[in-house]
Amino acid sequence: MDIFPREERGKAIGIWSAIAGVGIGLGPFVGGLLLEWFSWSSVFWLNVPIVAVALVAGFALVPESRDPKPGAFDLRGAGLSIAMLVTLVYGIIEASPRGWTDPLVLGCFAMMGSVFAFTQYLQFAHGFSALEAGAAMLPLALGLVVGSGASNRLAEGIGRTRVIAGGLIGVAAVLSTSLAWTPDMAPALLGLVT
Repeated sequence: MDIFPREERGKAIGIWSAIAGVGIGLGPFVGGLLLEWFSWSSVFWLNVPIVAVALVAGFALVPESRDPKPGAFDLRGAGLSIAMLVTLVYGIIEASPRGWTDPLVLGCFAMMGSVFAFTQYLQFAHGFSALEAGAAMLPLALGLVVGSGASNRLAEGIGRTRVIAGGLIGVAAVLSTSLAWTPDMAPALLGLVT
């Protein structure tokens, strides 16, 4: 809020969203690359230098700012964040005994959970390696980057509320296609629906 003036905030959020989209799409692919040549712990160790660089860059580049009238602690927001993480973890744990198509499990997965579920589905139902499953996620990164880049211009043209509502409806439509996944479904068709 302090770094970007009001007229630049939409563009800044679009850039942030595009970078997050690249991370969502590239994360499984880079993880697959690491698993091809290293142990599973390399996926976690990769984050250490990235976090170190981010901390140093943050201290050097992000200016100090304080809200002159800070609000109260956001108890509802903290509670919702905790509930989201608990729901995601619970859905992952229950997927094995209940099955991936159980309504409770599908209800627990959303957004980030769907990325995890999709890579697991490709590996266990289609026999993909971790690298192949990660490569299948690359079109998702491209779609998220394109959507993020267009969101600011769309919001200026048709309004922020319509863009957000349209995006959420689109995500719900894409996630609902997971109900049609079967082990004999062609991987190319899976790529189209994601």
